Amino acid sequence: MLLADAWKHDGLLVVFVPEARDRHHPPVGYVSQVWEERWMAVVDVILFWVPRDMQRLPGLTTNLEFGRNEGSGRAVLGLPPEAVKVHYLRRAAEANGVPVRDKLPDTVTAALDIVGVGALRTGADREVPLLVWRTGEFGRWRAELDAELVSARVLWAWSPAPSFTLRAWAARVDVRRDGAVVSELLIHLPDDARPAVVNH
Repeated sequence: MLLADAWKHDGLLVVFVPEARDRHHPPVGYVSQVWEERWMAVVDVILFWVPRDMQRLPGLTTNLEFGRNEGSGRAVLGLPPEAVKVHYLRRAAEANGVPVRDKLPDTVTAALDIVGVGALRTGADREVPLLVWRTGEFGRWRAELDAELVSARVLWAWSPAPSFTLRAWAARVDVRRDGAVVSELLIHLPDDARPAVVNH
């Protein structure tokens, strides 16, 4: 159990695996794409392990999944030396500050380094990835919220080169006030940003 051995902190480390337990007889209604889109949006780290072999394990949908998340600040990419046709993935990872490793244990370590000690979250708070959860801006908004957080979805995060440190983010949150659920848009921009409005 590589992950269980590597996790040394208090609390439960939750790992989502995008495969039905029985790949040949998945549960009725299980659609892997829907499942992956749901959980990849909320997890703290997305570990991509790509031992690509075009005959036995082409993993072509990984190109799309990684492309959707390469700039999220939450991806880690593992590419063993024997993997084929992964040069584009490696280049995209390096351009976006994604840690790239060539051994599975090192890839797991890189993912756990991002998680750090983690954070205990319950309910809809679990839908806010640590990248945003740990920001002072989100923490202040959450502490001052006088309503129930029903759901949350980080829409984008900007972590530009060369430091690849999070500088801006946006999230859609649904909150329940007076019995009604309303959607709000949270946007954090860096202090030196100059927002521009473009009219059509």
